[in-house]
Order: sequence, then C-alpha cells, then structure tokens
Amino acid sequence: METKHSMPRSAILLLFLLILPLSQTQAQQAMRHRARMFLHRTSLVLVDAKAQLNKGQVYTGDFARALAHQRMAVRLFKAGYFQRAVNHSHRARMLAFAVIRSNKGQVDRKWEPNKDEQAMHANAPSDQQLDRDLQQENPSLAYDDRKAAQADLQGTDVQ
Repeated sequence: METKHSMPRSAILLLFLLILPLSQTQAQQAMRHRARMFLHRTSLVLVDAKAQLNKGQVYTGDFARALAHQRMAVRLFKAGYFQRAVNHSHRARMLAFAVIRSNKGQVDRKWEPNKDEQAMHANAPSDQQLDRDLQQENPSLAYDDRKAAQADLQGTDVQ
C-alpha cells in the first residue's frame, strides 16, 4: 500500500540530487576566486621582495624558494587544486616577507594575510611539508637568490 508521503519524498530526493552538484560547483567557483585573489596578492609581495633583494643584496635563498613555491601555486591553481595553491602561495608570501626584512625593508601591513586568507590557510600542512612537496616535484631545483633576483617574475600570478 502506497502512502501519500511516498511521492513527495521521492521528489525531494530527486530535487536534492539535482541541487547538490550545483551547490558544489558554486562552492568550487567561490574557492577559485578566493584562491586567485590570494595568489595575486602574493605576486605583489614578490615584486617588492625582489626590489628589496636587489637593493640590499642579502642572499639567503628565501627569494628563490618563494618564487618556486609561488610558481608551484600557480600550476596547482591552473590544475584546479585551489587549496593546495593557497598553501604554497602562503609559504611563498612568508618567505618573501623574510626577504624584505633581511634586506632592511618594511613589510606593508596590507599584505599581511587578512581574515579570509587566514581562514583559507587554517588547516595547512607545515612549512616543512610544503618544502618537501616542492622539492619532490622539482628535485634538481637550486635556491640561488642571485639568479632569482635577475629573473623575471613570469609565472607568479594568475589572470
């Protein structure tokens, strides 16, 4: 015997199954936008870090490492791995801050991670794990700040 609630339950289930992929797509698009903004802000920090490095000429390897992390972040972003891209971009930004400070510059407060960026990075792997991931993907990578300071910053931002 069919109850009068069986039809609406199946309709609700069908509606749920149709709406679920749409909400996931919207969430993915929102994360894509937030990740793009994160990577873009980091690319601006790298421009300043490069200028400070060329001015102060204190070579620690951090600038080359920051560039490598940011380029990996861009590759991950383009492949659709937005959270991993944010994690590597955050690592790049923190290394760029270290470059600026090492070369007697001032980190502009507007580049500090805002509340949204902090939330995006809240459950990130450790810096050591991110460095291992980078080294694993690029085993022959050398962190030479002298070369990195002369290189262009191509591949460090997303459109």
